[in-house]
Amino acid sequence: KMGCQVQYEEDFIRVEGRPLQGVDVDMNEISDTVQTLAVVALFASSPTRVRGVAHNRFKETDRIGDLARELRKLDAIVEEHEDGLTIHPIEMDQEPVAGRRVMLETYHDHRMAMSLSLAGLQLPGVQVMNPACTGKTYPEFFADLESLIGRPHHWVTGEDQSAEAQ
Repeated sequence: KMGCQVQYEEDFIRVEGRPLQGVDVDMNEISDTVQTLAVVALFASSPTRVRGVAHNRFKETDRIGDLARELRKLDAIVEEHEDGLTIHPIEMDQEPVAGRRVMLETYHDHRMAMSLSLAGLQLPGVQVMNPACTGKTYPEFFADLESLIGRPHHWVTGEDQSAEAQ
């Protein structure tokens, strides 16, 4: 729906990027993928509205409020709603996004770590705190991601810093 072309073959999947378009989607049935869509939405040409995921506030972390907080560190305009959020695309060529180091918190949530790390593929200064929390479900995530992109990437290790401590 966002505009990518996906081709499934016997031993690989090819995804060809095109200019992405924002979507308006009820993600109640696939709520564990909200963070990933939200990061992808940063690079779309129009806003993305996620609905039907009010229960995401009560997962390992507040996956609506905390996600919005982290995306705002990338200068995204994010509107929180009772049942989801709206993510507006970031301006890739505008400072301070371009060329800036940004530390994103995972809140010790494996899905937040995996999803937020994807922003670093487009924004070189993005680093995630406590990437080891992916060990809960996918210990090899970062090694596999580096294998897919064909280059090493610097992921930060260590404990998360709470927003109150900053």
